[in-house]
Formats: sequence, C-alpha cells, structure tokens
Amino acid sequence: MTVRVLGLIGLFMCGIAGCARPAPLPVWSEVDELPLVPADSAQADWLRLWRAWPEPAPAFTGELDEAWRYATGDPAEGLVVGVDRQPVMDTLVNLPHRIPLPDTPMWYEREIEAGTAAGLHINADDGAQVFLNGRLLEPSLGEYFLFDTPFVSATLTVRVLNNALNGGLRGVRLLTAEAFERYRQERTRRVDTRRLLFDALQLADTTPAQQDALIRALSERTTEAILAGRREIPATRIAPHLPRSVSQEADSSFSFSAWGDSQGGWAVFQSLVNQMAGRPDAFSIGLGDLVSNGAEEGGWLSFTLALQPLLRAMPVFPVAGNHDYDGFYNDLVPRLYLEYTRPEGVGPAYFSWSHAGAFFMAIDPNGSFPLGFDAKQQAWIDATMASDAWRKANWRFILLHQAPYSQGWPGYHGDAFIRDLVDARAESHEIDFVLTGHTHNY
Repeated sequence: MTVRVLGLIGLFMCGIAGCARPAPLPVWSEVDELPLVPADSAQADWLRLWRAWPEPAPAFTGELDEAWRYATGDPAEGLVVGVDRQPVMDTLVNLPHRIPLPDTPMWYEREIEAGTAAGLHINADDGAQVFLNGRLLEPSLGEYFLFDTPFVSATLTVRVLNNALNGGLRGVRLLTAEAFERYRQERTRRVDTRRLLFDALQLADTTPAQQDALIRALSERTTEAILAGRREIPATRIAPHLPRSVSQEADSSFSFSAWGDSQGGWAVFQSLVNQMAGRPDAFSIGLGDLVSNGAEEGGWLSFTLALQPLLRAMPVFPVAGNHDYDGFYNDLVPRLYLEYTRPEGVGPAYFSWSHAGAFFMAIDPNGSFPLGFDAKQQAWIDATMASDAWRKANWRFILLHQAPYSQGWPGYHGDAFIRDLVDARAESHEIDFVLTGHTHNY
C-alpha cells in the first residue's frame, strides 16, 4: 500500500506543480468575506445590499483600561476555580496587557462603578472567566457578560485562560442593558440574513419569488422579512459533518490533503480549497483553528461556504483548535464547532477512522485547561492504540492542532503534553506520522 500525504502544517497543500486546476470558482473579497460575482448578475445586486448593511457594534459607555492589579496564576488551578484561588495581586498594569505565558491562567482585578452600565465586553486571549464580587458571570454571545445583580461599586475579577503563546487581557468596556439588547437583536438578524444569502448563493438557479424574498430581507432587515425569505429559500448548506465511514479497501494506493488555520483568511483558503477539490484524493483533513473566533457564527458560515467545493468532492475531517473554543471558556464545550461539524451537534471532539490499511486518530487537548487530556479522552486514546484496528494498520497517523515540536514563534517550541505522548509511544505503538497546525510559520 502507498500513502501520499499531500499537506502538513498550516495552509500547505498538495505540491502545486502536481495539482490539477479545477473549474473556475468564485473568488473572495477580504473586505466582507463574501464571494465576488459578475457585476451584472442578480447575485451582485444581493451583495451590494449586503455590503450596505454595516456590521453591528454596541454603544459602550466607558472603557476600563487603567489601574488593574495583576498576578500570574498556577496552571495546576485547572479550568474551574473560585476567586479564593487567586494569587496575591501585587503588580499594576494597564490594558492592553499580553505576555508570553502559554497554558497559564492570568488574574486581573480592579474596583468598578456601574453607573448606567449593565454588563461588560471582555477582550481576552484566549478566553476569560469573569467574577463580580466573587460570583461567576455567565457569558452571552461569547465575549459579553451581564451583571446578575444591581450594584453601585464592586470588585471585578477577570481570569484569563491562555492556551496559545502570547495571552492576556486586551480590553474591558461597559455597556447598558438597552445597548446590549439592541446589539443582540441586530446581530441575530444579520447572522440569519447572512445564512439566507449564503444558501441563495449556492442555488444553481433562483426563482423570481426567491430573488424577491431575498432582496426584501436584505433591504428591510426585519425579522418578518428574514422569516419570509427562509420560507422561500431552503437551507442548502453542506456542513463538514464527519463521514460515517470511508472506503476500507485494503492495500490500495491513495492520497489525501491536510491543512490548518484557515481562521479568517477566506480568499487564500478558497484558492487552496479549489485546488484540493480538483485532486483525486480520498479525503481531506482540517487541523484546527478553522475560524478565528469560535463563538461568532458568521465565521462558521464563511468557513462552510468556502469549503463547499471540497465537501462536494470528498469527505472532510475537521479537527478542533484553540480558536474554535473561543467564547466557551466557562466549560470548554465548543458548541458552534460541534454544530457545524457533527450531524447531531454534540461531541466529543476527538474521533478516529480507517482507510485502506491506514488508521487516523484525531485527538483534542483544547477541552482541558491547561491543554491536555481528561480521564475520558485519555482512556479513549489508550483503548484506540490497543485496538486491533490500530495494531493491524500499515500506517498510523495522529492528528491534532497543537504541535509537539515547533519553530518560528520565539519562546514556543511545541507543547510538552503531546511531546510526552508521542515520545513515549512512538516506538511501542508504532506511530508513523503526527500532523498538526497552530504555528503559522514554515
């Protein structure tokens, strides 16, 4: 059996000289992450209306950038702790504040006065847990935290969980309940309309009724018009759901592509997708950080649309990365990743499959903090490596986002937990390949 691996770290695909050119497909505008279409087409009219709709932004009442007390936490704290575990806050910092401390909690604290504000926007790398007078606040829309009780003054504590290299607290802003509700409603309408537009763009032909309904939704921007559009335009998106099975023909030659960190560079990603879709590969693998913010549905819609040519050509296996967890740091359940990659919309985010004598095991350390494997996933890894399917395979692949070894980012040389796993089992369990993303360098 011969296996040709046509991609590895980052966005590096099949050797370009060997790639067959696919039929021309829409290119992308980096401005609004939507495909470009002929200027005289009906689709162009839709996009002009879409581009006239400004991105919603809440009206903030103030910024909290100064006089924060800071201390570096202990990675042994784990994911869920109370403020009783915070270290001594003996350093004063202003925001933005970011330092190279991977896999480390970072604690920030200061006193605040509510005034008219009813909540906060927290901009943190990678994610944050927010406490008001010691009570944990639940996130809304990923990065927003509404106060659970009224107050005049209070102690605000932000625990930043950094899973990458540089992390910390970028900014904190106040907003009123009215401003947040206006923003939430506008954002919901815009996401629903964007989904409607994406579905319409995938139809080979649209009826006059469908065109009229879409134009009304894009022009009026009301819930009623959007619902009327959905009654006319079916949900036609092909999601990158994990295939139930792949061909099991033994000892046959096959090729596949692997890519990572698509996360928002849709013009480049679309070009690479078009190239991969034109190849006779058995399947394709995404190695995490599929989007830049896992809590923003617009990014998942852009990712799904860009991936369509590949999804129509072959199975796609999308692995989760740290940015696919953004906005879900209270419990580390990547809800939108699961919704857009699983038929049932539920996890776990680790999985495996076999193909033609090769075994592929996708693992996910991002569901734990610090990065690692909880007892359930560790037991699954052990059982998978002890299985007949793994032991009898001719080739064995481990797939994940973070790298065991890395160069290119000063101070980052890979993650020790996966390095320990690979080094300890490379020979005893005959691991042939470890494919990863994460480091945006070659």
